[in-house]
Amino acid sequence: MNCAIDELKNSGIFNDIDVHLADFLTAKADKNDPVLYLLILLLSNRLAQGDVCLDISQIAGRPISDFTEAADLLHEIIIPDRKKILSVLKNSGIAGMESELLPVILDEHERVYFQKYHFFEKQLADSVKSMAQPLPPEAVTPGITEMFVKLFPHNADETDWQGVAAWCAINSCFSVISGGPGTGKTSTVIKILALLAEMMGAGLSIALAAPTGKAAARLRESVTVSLESLPVSEEIKTAIPRETHTIHRLLGSVSGSPEFRHNRENPLRYDVIVVDECSMADLALMYRFFEALKPGSRVILLGDRDQLSSVEGGAVFGDICDRGQLHGYTSEFISRGSGLLGEAFSRDAKVETAAAPLSGAMTILRKSYRFSGESGIGILADMIRSGHSEGAVKLLTHGGKSDISLTGDCSVLSIEDTFRKAASGAFSRKERPGHESVYEFIKGFAILTATRRGPAGAAALNLMAERVLEESGIITPEDEFYEGRPVMVTRNDYTLSLFNGDIGVTCFKDGELRVMFEKPDGEKVYIHPSRMPEHETAFAMTIHKSQGSEFSEVLVVLPPVEKRLMTRELLYTAVTRGKKKVVIASDEGTVAAMVENSMKRMTGLRERLWGVTG
Repeated sequence: MNCAIDELKNSGIFNDIDVHLADFLTAKADKNDPVLYLLILLLSNRLAQGDVCLDISQIAGRPISDFTEAADLLHEIIIPDRKKILSVLKNSGIAGMESELLPVILDEHERVYFQKYHFFEKQLADSVKSMAQPLPPEAVTPGITEMFVKLFPHNADETDWQGVAAWCAINSCFSVISGGPGTGKTSTVIKILALLAEMMGAGLSIALAAPTGKAAARLRESVTVSLESLPVSEEIKTAIPRETHTIHRLLGSVSGSPEFRHNRENPLRYDVIVVDECSMADLALMYRFFEALKPGSRVILLGDRDQLSSVEGGAVFGDICDRGQLHGYTSEFISRGSGLLGEAFSRDAKVETAAAPLSGAMTILRKSYRFSGESGIGILADMIRSGHSEGAVKLLTHGGKSDISLTGDCSVLSIEDTFRKAASGAFSRKERPGHESVYEFIKGFAILTATRRGPAGAAALNLMAERVLEESGIITPEDEFYEGRPVMVTRNDYTLSLFNGDIGVTCFKDGELRVMFEKPDGEKVYIHPSRMPEHETAFAMTIHKSQGSEFSEVLVVLPPVEKRLMTRELLYTAVTRGKKKVVIASDEGTVAAMVENSMKRMTGLRERLWGVTG
């Protein structure tokens, strides 16, 4: 390697945690080798960026700048070749194979892990595969046929994939439903819960959860709406809870610890657990969730496999769904299901010939009930998802769709002009509106950006929005808290029942400033500014922060930042936050490059579940 340990330490590439960890581990090694030091630094650094491991085949012989935000170096640091990496690891004394309890693990596919994350990944894969085994035919109660057909009536012309999802869920203790916005994931799972309540009888215990408080609140709203029109008895409806939890609250957070009260020794009591917005859940959290399940319980995961993965390590939901691939079902599964699902299922279902343990547990919902066939947002989302960059750009520039547009650049003037027009349409200029008007505005309109910092980052865009609204007499941002300031919570506070992603607005209550949050049931709570958990202004937010939210209109800001951060999944997530209108502040080249740049995280979960790599 072309540099020494001191140069790596002083390069400015790695943070203090990376350096301290590399110092600690290499101090225990048989030899203080710069290559080993680099591997520990890089593994720690990439874990913070979402990778669970280092795939030697992907990193060997490449510049370190391909994987880090490289500082100004005197010369490029090149990662050694495969042979050198393997030699250093095998002779280090701190790295071993999967069966060894050493700080660093090298698996049979030449992936390098910290021991803890290797354990998380392997245990999670084993749990999922075990639960995904099909139940014996006699486990499916014959008496549910009438209810099944009522909830999922036959359609001779096309397969009802929501019905297929239900067939998967009643035939396995583990099932997955993936689909884009408006494909009916929540309404489908409510029908599934009704079927399970009929099958499993009185006393069935059900829990509904999501990774964040905001996602849990939206799940509760959707469940409440779906239950109103569910054509089943009141007894069945009563078995389905309206209450939702964050995964952390469900498991029982322990202050100051990554562990939870519920674990293998103290499992959760629920018979069925539904987890929504699973693309936001990281590897460590999902491992601990599955570890806390009681034997014989059922799990149904909901999400959109094409969205961004979690901010933390892993791409769990995408790996579970084998993102980018479309799997089928066994011949036996199709044959047994045709009686309930109709002959269209036999015709449309792909027969899975490979040994794929999860194929009978997963359903991809394809039909959107939100976007019509003429919807520009829906067509654009499909093109982004399929990697059709030329079509996406052509649709934005010459497609003639009024609900999508491309400004042509990412200049501050362009962004400000779009925001000013949106604000002028929402506020009356005759008098200064109250905080209610601001709150309604931010619930319907959001600026979404790819980055937190820089001229087009969330911080700068929030300042821009405040200035525009101040010039219009809508707000007076003299202090940190002012009437009409929208606030997003960035850290869970279980004492206040405020969660990461919750959005409120500052107002006067009994003559004093308070931050008002509206609960899913319509109740309003008022928090003194001094009691607020970590938070930030919420006129603009990162695309990552917008996950689990929907707005009537979004302004998507895509500045020219580091290419590896600008991915297809980022663009898809941003576009699908908008229900009625999407304006993209960028140029054709950036959009095309993002559609072509699919996110690739280094993990081994996909291979452990599906027997494939990549």
